[in-house]
Amino acid sequence: MTGVTGVSAPLFSVLGPLVVRGPNDAVVPDFGRMQTRLLAGLLLNSDRPWTAEQLIDLLWDDDDDTANMQALQAHVSRLRAKLRRALGDLVVLEHTSQGYRLLRPADSLDLERFRRLRGGDLTELGQACALWRGNCLSNLPSSVRTELGAPRLDQERLEAVRAYAAATRAAGDPAAGLGQLETVVAANPLDEPTHAELMISLAAAGRQAEAHATFAAIRERLGEELGVDPGPQLVAAHQRVLTAYEVTAEPSWQGIRPPVTTLIGRENALATLSELLTDGRLITITGPGGAGKTSLALHGLHTYAEDTGIAVVALAMSSLASKQELVSALAATLEVSAPSQEALLVRIRAVFDKRRAVLLLDNAEHLLEPVIELIDDLLRSCPGLTVLTTSQQALRMPGEQAWPLPPLPLPSPDDEHSPTIELFRTRAREADRTVDLSDVAAIARICRRVDGLPLALELAAARVRALSVSQIADRLSGDLSLLGPGLRTGDPRHRQLYATIAWSYDLLDPTEQSVLDQISVFRGGFSPEAAEFVVDVPTDVLNVLIELIDKSLVVVYDDGPNRRYRLLSTVREFAAGKLVERGIELEVLRRHFDWRHRKAMELDAMTEFLVRVREARAYTPYLADNVEMIRFGIAQGRYPEVIEMILALLDVWMVHPGYTSQAFEWLTELEPHLPMCSTQTRVLALSYRAEFASGLIGLLEVLPMQERAWEAAREAPDAELGADRKNGILNSLIRLNNRMLRPTPDEQIAELLALSATHDGDNGWSAQRLVALAWLARGQYEELLAFLLNPHTHRSASRGWLGDYYGISGLCHIALGAEQRAYPHVDRLRSLVGQTNSPLGTLGEINRLASLLLAMGQPDEALTAMESLAAKLPGTISDVDRFGILQIPCAESLRRTGQLKLALESLRTAFRAGNGTQYYEPQVSGVLLTAAIAHNLGDRDNAQRLSGLWTTIAENCNLAVPVQFRDVARLLDIDEMPHTAGSAWDPRKIQESIDLAEAWVVDELS
Repeated sequence: MTGVTGVSAPLFSVLGPLVVRGPNDAVVPDFGRMQTRLLAGLLLNSDRPWTAEQLIDLLWDDDDDTANMQALQAHVSRLRAKLRRALGDLVVLEHTSQGYRLLRPADSLDLERFRRLRGGDLTELGQACALWRGNCLSNLPSSVRTELGAPRLDQERLEAVRAYAAATRAAGDPAAGLGQLETVVAANPLDEPTHAELMISLAAAGRQAEAHATFAAIRERLGEELGVDPGPQLVAAHQRVLTAYEVTAEPSWQGIRPPVTTLIGRENALATLSELLTDGRLITITGPGGAGKTSLALHGLHTYAEDTGIAVVALAMSSLASKQELVSALAATLEVSAPSQEALLVRIRAVFDKRRAVLLLDNAEHLLEPVIELIDDLLRSCPGLTVLTTSQQALRMPGEQAWPLPPLPLPSPDDEHSPTIELFRTRAREADRTVDLSDVAAIARICRRVDGLPLALELAAARVRALSVSQIADRLSGDLSLLGPGLRTGDPRHRQLYATIAWSYDLLDPTEQSVLDQISVFRGGFSPEAAEFVVDVPTDVLNVLIELIDKSLVVVYDDGPNRRYRLLSTVREFAAGKLVERGIELEVLRRHFDWRHRKAMELDAMTEFLVRVREARAYTPYLADNVEMIRFGIAQGRYPEVIEMILALLDVWMVHPGYTSQAFEWLTELEPHLPMCSTQTRVLALSYRAEFASGLIGLLEVLPMQERAWEAAREAPDAELGADRKNGILNSLIRLNNRMLRPTPDEQIAELLALSATHDGDNGWSAQRLVALAWLARGQYEELLAFLLNPHTHRSASRGWLGDYYGISGLCHIALGAEQRAYPHVDRLRSLVGQTNSPLGTLGEINRLASLLLAMGQPDEALTAMESLAAKLPGTISDVDRFGILQIPCAESLRRTGQLKLALESLRTAFRAGNGTQYYEPQVSGVLLTAAIAHNLGDRDNAQRLSGLWTTIAENCNLAVPVQFRDVARLLDIDEMPHTAGSAWDPRKIQESIDLAEAWVVDELS
């Protein structure tokens, strides 16, 4: 029964003395000593059954002669009867072959509620702490509490209370956490971490005297009872009370502080930064490594905070390697904690939501995507927050003010007052107070040689301990090795890291070095199998990888159920250089290309569409490797394999935004090499190129590409291009026809059906769906219904088009006058929406459901369904519905319910979404609806003109009035069925009709 919701569950309370409350909230009395122990055990270990032996050990001491199976069964029977009398069937004490277990409603145990709430926001964390009434199971003997893990749960309470106190301080309300702190401190008089939190919260609330008294009291208790002095955490908290909370004049600052050195030559930059911080909410200081971005940001923020009193949070990111580390480091800087990443984000938002602050993310270029996600989240959630980043490249986010910071200006040989020369002189004097700095020309040479980079100038100035200024200038005229070992420019931390990698590398044995060098060809993550395929060493590769993991040169991470590996970028770059030195880079890259080609072909061989798409989504970590290997294959002239690889990764490109354009460009570039390929590869390349183009250019331009592909497929011998592949290509052509309202010849429909009948794969069910849609558009309802009732059609629908199947079946029954038979399809559609985990699939299911409800004369229900079910889409409707498909039934529902202005707005959205796409199918229905609204508004002339445009399109394209819009046909007195064979398809006239309808809608709204 665990997991049951919607019942009035009894509340079992273990966070304090064990208490049971009935459905009416009354306490259930008279549990005996042994039954209380038994119930406590069943509650605290509800995830597994208790064996009889375990319960006997829990209830009786080892030397108790009364302990036996009969006595246990008696206590179980009494407890079961007691629970049944008090709680009825809500709780069941079950006995199976595995043991005893208490089945109860979900969320009926206060411990469960505590653990759920403590991961939430500040309010929920406070509610979690308030659930405690004392120590866990305090009415049981200490030996039983220990056996059941109660002391560990008491520690969870302390951790939650401390987290709540820190969160209230961060939110600017430290007094809110004092009650909980004082309660647990009284119960735990020797717990140092909790006393430390109490001291800090008291001081933050302005009660410094009580904070000092708290420290004195625990110091005395520790000495008297344990004979020890306060630990480091208590001492640090006391010091914080003595300093941080006694000073109020300085602005609040958390994180890295400005360097103690003065900032030279950046006066104008400081002024500009202050203006940017005043006017904007997202500022990025860009520039090359060593330009002084960090120093400028910290000095500028210090001045800005002093002038405005705004809080500053400054986070150094150079050592962070993931979004998880980024969030954890920011939370640590803000002094908040939580049991999960999502809960940490909730706490971080709460901190920034309560005050005006500037967040500095320093050195963000190596974690751009996580930084962008975090910034977008915080700026949306926290209106008083400004974010300042330093990065070698802009984030390219909306509203970002990217400000390039150049090096210092290069001085002329005699420009003694140049800020660049002044920086060198200042740092040189800090290194050696006696240094001769009179040679301005030599200093100017140094400044120009290092391009005015402040970091390089400071490194050069430090050399005055050993060399004169002229000697430094002379040595730098050759190369920059004087500035330090390893990398010659860049952040000092990078150089130190480079040296550390070199040191670690030298400690490896030759085989380990060889493996590390060879796996540097992986830009992203890689599996053990990938490493074993690519690496060529005379030993077991996996064992060597394990050694490299242990030596912190290879990182392990979880990828679903599997573990994969990756190299830090600095390690990869170092090892890649060693690979070049070995002279084997080309052969290792060839093996990597072979591996990526092999994995692509394995993906393509998967026959189930949904399985293939799921695997394609999991390709995200390998996109960079695939792209790099495709480029490598092109450079190596391996054109047939490259084209096979691009085609095999079709689903990968489709589910990752931005990659279809890259795939289209590749296939366009490789088209001259198609004669080198097999017939199947050559024909598929023509078809897939058209598929990729359909999202990039107008469908009218795609049409000849797809026709060319189909002609090539028809001419191909069956032995070289199977029926499944031909079916897929004809699928693509007819899908394009349907979208553009281009009539598909009956012979092509027959050919498609014949091809689809030979197999049950994805192309088979897709073909049957397209045929059903074509017949529905033509109004061939009797033929369509017979097709739908065919068992083979229903089986194919269950593979990928069940939503369309139910929707089309319902519309078909209504069109044939059997509306009652459509009702079950409505219910089936409701239960199906969102089950495919495909945004476009969910959108189509909502559209079919709304259309069915409209056809039944239920516009209010259609609106309600669209509004409620849209929550199952990832993001807003406009994010997914980029062609405005759902706006059409929305507009008709609004029209029929008398909301004409809103209906016009939906039509305007639909027309705008389709502009330039030549995706005529939904928009032509929009022309019909526009005519109906014109009629409703009394504009009979435009209603007649627009309905005439619809009639012309319907006759030319062999279209029936959609079943869900038959009310419109009756209103406008137009024929519901087409009268021609659709032989005069003219896309220009279709577009003109759509444009005229859109113009009328826009004019009416203005």
